[in-house]
Amino acid sequence: MSLLGKGIKLFHGAVKDFSKFDSKYAKETAFGKGFSFTPDKKLAESYGKITPTQIKKLWGKDYVDDALARKKNGKPILYEVDAKLKEGEILLVRKNFENQNNTIKRKLDRLIKEEKINKDQIDFDKPKFWKQLVQESKKDADKLFSKYGIKASLKDATGSKLKQVGGTLEYTVYDPKVLNIKNKKSLSDQVNEVLERKK
Repeated sequence: MSLLGKGIKLFHGAVKDFSKFDSKYAKETAFGKGFSFTPDKKLAESYGKITPTQIKKLWGKDYVDDALARKKNGKPILYEVDAKLKEGEILLVRKNFENQNNTIKRKLDRLIKEEKINKDQIDFDKPKFWKQLVQESKKDADKLFSKYGIKASLKDATGSKLKQVGGTLEYTVYDPKVLNIKNKKSLSDQVNEVLERKK
């Protein structure tokens, strides 16, 4: 992954209409509290329009109630954002410590030192070592990682044969200040336009 200092074009499907991403709208995800994004526009559209029945089939029991609550009282909207993220600000949640970006490793070393985490309690060879850090710190992932300049996490499930709820590439952004909304459109209007063309 090479970002070369550029922003990343990402998409988010939701039923909440807002002019900017704000921490008060962030939800708990499998990778901490934040906003979930995908580079796959069609996937984001499908999540914007997902039905309660589909949600129950896809989401685990820990997240299904929140996912259902988010679908109430709103119309589906697709957000296109420019995420100003650098490689040294993104935790790779399916990689062990050694396979993280060097800047991320330095930030995690600082986190361990300043949070007084016992390194012997962490299995750095496992991809989920970061969950152990969160547990040992007794802080929420978003607050813990943001404090040390880790602004997002990336789940890269390329090559996995298992069905991925958030798609092959899923970003969880902890710091909404890196998000700039470039475009948003009502997906219900999009459905109406298709119906009008068919008449």
